[in-house]
Amino acid sequence: MLRRLLSAIPNKEYQSFVVSLTDSGPIGKSIEMLDVPIFTLEMSSKRVNLNAFRSLRTIVTDTAPDLIQGWMYHGNLMALIASFFSKGETPVIWNIRHSIGDLGREKFLTRQVIRLGARLSKRPKKIIYNATVSALQHEALGYECGGRVIIPNGVDLTRFSPNEGTRAKVRQRLGYESNSIVIGLLARSHPMKAHKSFIRAAGAISREFHNTQFLMAGRGIDAENKELMRSIKSEKIEDRVRLLGEQSEVPEILTALDIVTLTSEWGEGFPNIIAEAMACERPCVVTDVGDSGFLVGNTGLLVPPNDIDAFVRALRTLISEDRVKRNLRGKNARSRISQNFSLGQVAMRYQNLYGEVLANG
Repeated sequence: MLRRLLSAIPNKEYQSFVVSLTDSGPIGKSIEMLDVPIFTLEMSSKRVNLNAFRSLRTIVTDTAPDLIQGWMYHGNLMALIASFFSKGETPVIWNIRHSIGDLGREKFLTRQVIRLGARLSKRPKKIIYNATVSALQHEALGYECGGRVIIPNGVDLTRFSPNEGTRAKVRQRLGYESNSIVIGLLARSHPMKAHKSFIRAAGAISREFHNTQFLMAGRGIDAENKELMRSIKSEKIEDRVRLLGEQSEVPEILTALDIVTLTSEWGEGFPNIIAEAMACERPCVVTDVGDSGFLVGNTGLLVPPNDIDAFVRALRTLISEDRVKRNLRGKNARSRISQNFSLGQVAMRYQNLYGEVLANG
């Protein structure tokens, strides 16, 4: 989302720099292609790197920023430190992109950073959340509510759009027949994403509907994931599930699917992949985590997290609908994204907020 935001904000109005706490990561090259410089601090979770703070001080001195925006918990704290290096004169905005159903499920260090953030949350001028549920959860933990701003994620409607030609090619490449109903989960390997719930639901659905196929993609979602493979084998659906690993051509994969799912049990704020699937006219079944329910509205189905039976019932409902009704859901889904969550709309809201903060000092 940061890369998309940088691509949508005109360079002639704002000159942006990105400071990564670690390395430039897989998104770094695409950000640099936008003519946005990236500085890396090469920090590690295993040890304190004093050179990182020296580097940050140098970056702040050399770039003399008018505004510093943090991005996620650790980035928010470093944004405050960066402001200190500018003698506290540069306004700071935080950006929180996570929901907290149960703080105990977070890693120990992350819990401490979240708690420290609550104590320091009066310092930033504004706190951006990408989900209303996330804002309420953080404020219940002690985060300052006076500077709250809700700006959802935005979708590039040009990149994410239905394309029957692409759909046919990808499905042919993957070996899907024209009458197959392909159900997908695109999410990195992480406990909060609850891949096992998807697999259990896939097992139940596959025994009831013989024309269903299942596709999973994301970092760590491949045959090397032994735990995932054990779950698939236990459901006896090895021949019905494809594991694609991390994919760069996400729009093409989404277009090839018939139903897109989100099985997350916690942690989601505003799930990008569901908004992107909706822009591709895919109906969705999502768990009630973060603002997922608000996002899909009445175009998809919402189920409680970790409720396999409810998830199976929701999939059954969409599978049992005729193709015309399912396609209508998809068209309504894209219309909802176009009207409320386009990248252009979201970028303008960021620009307006930047202008407001800079004007007020």
